[in-house]
Amino acid sequence: MKKHPGLKTQVYGILLTKLAESVKANEVSTKRSARVGQWAIWLLAFCVIGGSQALALNPIHESVYSAYPSSLSHGEPSLHLAAIIPEGGDWVEIPAALSFGIGASAELGAGLKTIWGNDGDHIPYFVLGGQLALTSRSSLGLHLLFDANGGKNNGLTFTGDKRIGHGRKLYSELHARLGFMEALVTDDALMAFEGQWIPSLILLPNVTLQCGVVASSQTKHFNDFFALDLEPGVRVPTGRESAVVTTFTLGLAGEHRTDFRAKVAAVHAF
Repeated sequence: MKKHPGLKTQVYGILLTKLAESVKANEVSTKRSARVGQWAIWLLAFCVIGGSQALALNPIHESVYSAYPSSLSHGEPSLHLAAIIPEGGDWVEIPAALSFGIGASAELGAGLKTIWGNDGDHIPYFVLGGQLALTSRSSLGLHLLFDANGGKNNGLTFTGDKRIGHGRKLYSELHARLGFMEALVTDDALMAFEGQWIPSLILLPNVTLQCGVVASSQTKHFNDFFALDLEPGVRVPTGRESAVVTTFTLGLAGEHRTDFRAKVAAVHAF
């Protein structure tokens, strides 16, 4: 019987090719794990560095109906609730809203901005807004604040939101806001503005670590109203379009210093 060395060589070649592919896949996985670890270290370092002082967030930060910023519209009717607590705990803000999907790419929402524990007005504002999805990961929005007492202290906010994927475990969100009218600007400034970048690391299927950086000011007396804040937090999905997000505001730079604050926000889709 004749031997077939060519067949044997082909088998060895296939085995060596598979081995090389396996080694390459392991190297890619190791590099990816290393990058995830580096992101986690940087996020933790930012959170630790920012813990020394707290600054005032621009009023535009809480001028929308949604409980937390998101680049995605909720297709189903959703309840938005949040509790915002300062360090002293003398009062608590509890914004509440309902949103409804319109078609596959639009959403409308309406709600109340409430404050409890102080001697002032408990319901200072009504909020009404809408969000339009441009793509599956980006959207534009418009939100109106109405003085609940019938005064002229109203506000108008334009928002832009985008989510960017960086890999299987990493993504970031970009949020921009422009605010107009008396409720959102002071000193007769043209407008207030805020930019937010939230890098996020998926630690477990139901736990995401995030560390947002928030920069805000207004067009008049920019330095006096500038604030650079850090918002480390944890996001826990509770459904396909539902989640609970806990954040802590820590200060990096700015003139208006205030106490540390914590926020627990939840969106529940029915």
